[in-house]
Amino acid sequence: MSVVDRTNKSELINNQAGAPESGDRAEMSQAYIIEVFDRTAGIVVSDGRGYRFFSSERVFDSLDGGHFGSARAAERAARALVEQRRGAGNQAP
Repeated sequence: MSVVDRTNKSELINNQAGAPESGDRAEMSQAYIIEVFDRTAGIVVSDGRGYRFFSSERVFDSLDGGHFGSARAAERAARALVEQRRGAGNQAP
């Protein structure tokens, strides 16, 4: 499977969004790296209702900010995008 669990990186994501004051308890988020065809498409971060996608390469920018019901759904969308582009490149003009 291509979705890589990076929950141990969630503290970094929480700190970028605004670290809590000392003594406050931070809510841990779930973050996953999405990889397709040996490319890092981006990450998804749980928002309590699903997962928000953040692209890491321009080819996946059309998915950036998208909301998905699961990390697997985001992976499938990224994979479909690459497959669509590969198919378009093989067609005659």
